[in-house]
Amino acid sequence: MANEVAHLQALAEPWRGDIAAARPQAAAPEPPAPRPPIVIERIAEVAPAQHPLAVYEQLLMNVTQGVPA
Repeated sequence: MANEVAHLQALAEPWRGDIAAARPQAAAPEPPAPRPPIVIERIAEVAPAQHPLAVYEQLLMNVTQGVPA
């Protein structure tokens, strides 16, 4: 028996029961890259006002009636 003790494997660690902690954790995502200066300038520009939909509706009515645009 004393000869076999040297070849015995160690017991596995007891199961903790904490499945979330046993799973491999994902690496933290990298922070987003800073925006290039040209993008910051374009965002800061004032956007032109859009036409109300009535303008497009009138254009469509003119086209269906044969009035040149």
